[in-house]
Amino acid sequence: MSLTHSLRLVLENTLPLNDFLSSLPPSGDGWEEEVQDVYDDYPEPAHIHVFLAALHHFKPSVESIIERWFDSMLRPALKMPGLGTQARQQAKDLVLNAAQDARFARRLMELYLLDVINPLGEDILEYLGREKERETKECWKENLEWILAHLQPVRLLDQVEHHFTNPEAKVQLLLLLDVLDPEQLVALANHPFLESLLHLLLTDHSTTCITIALSILTKLIISTPKQFKLRIPDLFAVLARMMCRESPLIDSDDPIAHEAEKSPEYRCLFTYLYYLFPCDTLDFFRRPMDTGTDTDTERKWDQDKIRMLSEVCTGHFLKFDPPHVEWQVLLRTHITHPFLLYPEKLFWEEEEALYDSARIASEGMLMDVRYTSIALGERHSGEDPDPDTGRLLELYSPPLPMPEPSPTHEEKNPAESSSLLSTDTEGIKQVLASLQHSLLLLQTQARFTSYLQKQNVKHIGRLYQDRVLARNAEVERQGLYNKLRNYRAQVVRLESELKEHKEQSYSAKTKYLDWNTELQSKLKELREEKRDWLREAATLRRGYNELEALFKAQEKLLNEASQDVSRLQTEKKASQHKIDRLNTYEKQISDYEVTRTLWEADFTRFNERKEEMEDLRSRMKQLEMRVQALYESGHDQEHTIETQRKRIEVLKAQISRPSIPTPPPEPEDESVDRTVKKLRQQNMELRDELEEMKAMVEVLRARNR
Repeated sequence: MSLTHSLRLVLENTLPLNDFLSSLPPSGDGWEEEVQDVYDDYPEPAHIHVFLAALHHFKPSVESIIERWFDSMLRPALKMPGLGTQARQQAKDLVLNAAQDARFARRLMELYLLDVINPLGEDILEYLGREKERETKECWKENLEWILAHLQPVRLLDQVEHHFTNPEAKVQLLLLLDVLDPEQLVALANHPFLESLLHLLLTDHSTTCITIALSILTKLIISTPKQFKLRIPDLFAVLARMMCRESPLIDSDDPIAHEAEKSPEYRCLFTYLYYLFPCDTLDFFRRPMDTGTDTDTERKWDQDKIRMLSEVCTGHFLKFDPPHVEWQVLLRTHITHPFLLYPEKLFWEEEEALYDSARIASEGMLMDVRYTSIALGERHSGEDPDPDTGRLLELYSPPLPMPEPSPTHEEKNPAESSSLLSTDTEGIKQVLASLQHSLLLLQTQARFTSYLQKQNVKHIGRLYQDRVLARNAEVERQGLYNKLRNYRAQVVRLESELKEHKEQSYSAKTKYLDWNTELQSKLKELREEKRDWLREAATLRRGYNELEALFKAQEKLLNEASQDVSRLQTEKKASQHKIDRLNTYEKQISDYEVTRTLWEADFTRFNERKEEMEDLRSRMKQLEMRVQALYESGHDQEHTIETQRKRIEVLKAQISRPSIPTPPPEPEDESVDRTVKKLRQQNMELRDELEEMKAMVEVLRARNR
C-alpha cells in the first residue's frame, strides 16, 4: 500500500493513525512530495495533526523544514489554540530541530518580536474585541517562547544580543529571558550580553525594563555567584542606581513608607549581595565613591564606570551627612551577617559544593528580618506572612469610570458626542496601558517569587533529609555506644575465663603428652587397618560400579529389545495383509520366472537362427556380387573372343588365297594365338564357376523359402 493511499485512508477515518504510523518505514525517498500532494488536497485544520505525525515520524532535514514545511504547515499549526497536545509538541519539536540553523533561529526571533502581541504595544486595544484572534496570537507567542527557550543558551543569547539594540524589542527580549529556567540562564554569566544588561540597568529609565532586568540579574547572581566575584563594583553601581531613582508619587516623610513606595526589586538585589559579599557591601556603604579604585587589579574599574557611578551617586550620597536614610533602612531591616568576622575570605567559596542555588536563595532571604521573623513563627504569628502582598495588591487599580453619553445630548450635538467618544477611547487606552504595565510587573514579581519558592522547597527538602540523616546517625551512635559497653563487659568476662582456661590447659597439656604418645601408636595401627579397608572398599566399589554399569546396559538392551519386539509385532499385525499379498506376488513371480526362462531360451534360439540367416544373406549377397562380377568379366571375355575369332577368320581367309604367297607366321600371331587359348580356358573356368554359383543361389533361395 502506497504512502498516499494510506494517508488518505487515515484522513477519511478508515485507518487508525497509530496503525498507519506503525506501518511506515523509518525512512524513504520521495515521501515529501507524496505528503505535500495529499496536504494540498486536505488543507483543513482538522487534518493537520495527521500530517504532523507523519512529518515527526520521517524526521525531515533542516533545509526541508525551513523551505517546505514551516510556512505551509508548521507555522499555521503553532497558531491553532485547539490543536492537540501531542500534535503541538510534534510541531514544536520539528521547528526546534530546524532552529539548529543560525539564520532560521534569527528568523524565529524576528517573528517573536514582530508577529506576536507586544504587551506594551499600541495595538493591544485592537485584540480586546477579537477573542479568536487574541487566542491565536497568544498561542503563537506561547509556542514561540517554548521553542526559543529550548534553544542552546549561547545561541539564544546571541540572538537576544543582536536584537537588543532595538528599543521597542527590549521588553519582549527581557520577558523571554525571564521565563527561562535558571539552568539556562547560567550561560549568561559568561556571555557578552551581560554587559548590555548591566548597561541597561545603569542607563535605562523604563520601570518595566529595569524590573525585569533586576529579576534576571538576581536569579543569575543566586545561580552563579562565583562568576560575579569580579563584577562586584558593577553590581554595586546597579544597586546605587536603583536607590537613586526618584519616585514622583512620594509625598510622605516617613522613611519606611518612602522605602516601600519605591521599586522593591533592589531590596532583593541588596539582600543577596549582602549575603554573598557582606564585607564588600558594608565597605561600599562607607565609601561608595572609592569602590572599584582599590589596588586589586582584578576588581578595578575603568574610568568610564567610575564616571558613571559618580554621576549616579553625586546627587544622592553627597547631599546627606550621615548617609541617606534609605541605606539605614536597608541595614536596619537586615540581620548581622555571621561571616563578617572573616573579611579575608568568602564562606561559600571554601565549600562551594554545599552552597548551591537553593541554599543561597533560602539563606539569603533569611538575612531580611521580615523573613527571619516569619521563620521563627512566634514573634509575628498574627501578622501577614507575606510582607509584599499588600504592596503587590496596590499595583492593581480599579478601572476609571467611563462617562456614559446621553442619547438626547447626542442627538442635539453630534460634534460634542464624537469628541466625548474620542476622549473615552483615549482614556480607555491609558487605563489599558496602565493595567498592562502593572500586569507585566506583577507577572515578573510572580515569576521571581515562584523561583524563590522552588528554591526554598529544594532547600527545605535537603534540610529535612539532613535532619533525618542526623536523627539516624544519632540513633546509630547510641546503638554503637550500647554495643561498646556490652563488648567491654564481655571482654572482662572473657579475660577471666581465659585465665581459667590457661590454668586448665597447662594441667591438661601434661596429660595430653602421655595420651598423645599412646594415641600415636594406636593411630598408626588404625591407619594401617584403614588403608586395608580403603583398598578393599575401592575394589568392592569398582566391582559394584562395573556390575551396576553392566546391569544398566543389559537393562537398557532389554528395554530396547522389548520395544523392538512390540514394535515388530505391531508392524506384523499391521502388515499381515501385505505379507499375504506378497506371498501371492512371489508365487506369480516364480511362475513368471519359469515362463521368462522358457521364453528367453526360445528367444536365444531365435536369435541364433536370425544370426545364421543374416550370415547366409551376407554370403548370398557376396556371391551375387561375385556372380555379377564374373558375368561382366565373362561378357568382356566373350567380346574379346569374338573379336579374336573374327580376326582369325580374316587371317584364315587370307591364308586360303593361293595367288598370294603366305608369308611366314610372325611372332606376333603366335602370341595372339596363345592369348586366345588362354582366354578361352579362363572363359570355360568362369562358366563353370558361374554354374556353381547359380546352383548355390538356388539352394539358398530354396532354404530361405
